[in-house]
Amino acid sequence: MLNGTEVANLLRERGFTHIYHANTAATALSFLRNGGLLSRQYVESSPATSFQTIQASDTKDKQFGIYNDIFFDAKNIWECNCICFYGPVIFEYAIQVLEGKSNVAIMKKNPQNCESEPEYFSSFLEVTEKHFVPEYWEFGEHITLRHQSKVDFTYLQRVIVYMPPENIDLSISDPRNSPYDACEDLRRACSAHRIAHEAKQMTKAQWDAITAVGRFYGFRSCVPCCVS
Repeated sequence: MLNGTEVANLLRERGFTHIYHANTAATALSFLRNGGLLSRQYVESSPATSFQTIQASDTKDKQFGIYNDIFFDAKNIWECNCICFYGPVIFEYAIQVLEGKSNVAIMKKNPQNCESEPEYFSSFLEVTEKHFVPEYWEFGEHITLRHQSKVDFTYLQRVIVYMPPENIDLSISDPRNSPYDACEDLRRACSAHRIAHEAKQMTKAQWDAITAVGRFYGFRSCVPCCVS
């Protein structure tokens, strides 16, 4: 494990100010109603109070022993002209969320690209040697909190919902999958916790790359209505 304060200081030195967690609208709504990010294992074991959409990585994450971990990225994938297949909702946290933590680990690549087990940086020195220039952090080098079932909103700065670009025809879409209704549900949940909320438009190329609008914005009726 790495020292969270050292990792936070390194990120600042390299020009980063926040870390990011991405997810679907329904899973994000569940987080907001439960007062924090939740590990997938926690949600699976608490169906009365939480819900999550299925991820292709679930089976492998269980095999790798990372199903009870919470993942962050050093960059907001949506703002790097990429498609973020995790979902359209970004939780933007201040780097301070890592400080004082002793269960921080940084992956060398996305675990879905690993064969037998996830690959981590073995030491803080190895991390610094790889990241010696400003604002350099590869996608897949996830910053994880190991065996962490929940991260509260103390250091959450805002929630960003990425929406379709203008002039996109959604008339044939299932109304339960409406991005606009999803955005409103998330806005209300953010307001209940006094969390800043922002809606942004994705590019047309990003929108066209989404193959499952329902997974991104739907299933919100499955989220239990309890509010922490």
